[in-house]
Amino acid sequence: MRALLRAIATGNPKLGYTSFFPVGAYVQTKEYGDAAVDWHVRLLAEFDKDVATYHAGLGPRAAAARLTGYSVDDSQAVWVLPGLEFNKGPYWRVYYSTLTYAIGRQLGTISITTMISWRGQWYVVHLIGFN
Repeated sequence: MRALLRAIATGNPKLGYTSFFPVGAYVQTKEYGDAAVDWHVRLLAEFDKDVATYHAGLGPRAAAARLTGYSVDDSQAVWVLPGLEFNKGPYWRVYYSTLTYAIGRQLGTISITTMISWRGQWYVVHLIGFN
């Protein structure tokens, strides 16, 4: 979550790539003919765009943002079986996690639309909405 917030705070999505669902995991779980291309062309491109959108929303002091917390409601996680969501392998998925931050005394929340658990760690798949 620190990496994700740093990406948003600076407007540099590459700083948040460690929080993003890894391409190798995506290839193993999705049944697309060329899942790696889909990951790069669609998912990662959306992540980059969404980081820019959130960055713009933080305002002129964005770079001063610091992480104050996050929430992933594990009780709302769903075990997605093969054949659903174009997947060939199962995974845990959760909607609407949150990251909280402070810029000075101003507090804020960033919503994360979708996260997938891979080998016990949650990763961002969609920040803002779905495509």
